[in-house]
Amino acid sequence: MEKNFVQEFFDEIAKSLRELTRDLDTDKRSIEYNLRSFMEDGFDIRSPKFDFVRDNIEKITNKVANFRDDVAKKVEEVKAKVAGEFAFEAPDKELEDLSKKIEELRNVIDEAIQAQQEAQKREQEDQEEP
Repeated sequence: MEKNFVQEFFDEIAKSLRELTRDLDTDKRSIEYNLRSFMEDGFDIRSPKFDFVRDNIEKITNKVANFRDDVAKKVEEVKAKVAGEFAFEAPDKELEDLSKKIEELRNVIDEAIQAQQEAQKREQEDQEEP
């Protein structure tokens, strides 16, 4: 009976992880599309595309944090239900992959912001020249 509960626990985590991965892939494609539009608009930080990208990165970060919190809560539930010590190995590889995806997205955004700042600087320098 305990084994069934533990198996259900891992099945729930796997299902949640698949859903999170699917959501993150969708968010990533959306961010990439809007980032391309943002770059085509000349990196104007007043562009709604910039706000959309920034907001979606925050949303992704929150999704991953919520997933980690849910896993931690479920681990505590299993520990309380299963007698004795329960050795849990979180899906570290999957969480690491998600962290890498988020870091990649942050890097893309940082590069876009840097490129926009450099473009503004060049534009300002061009305006200052006689």
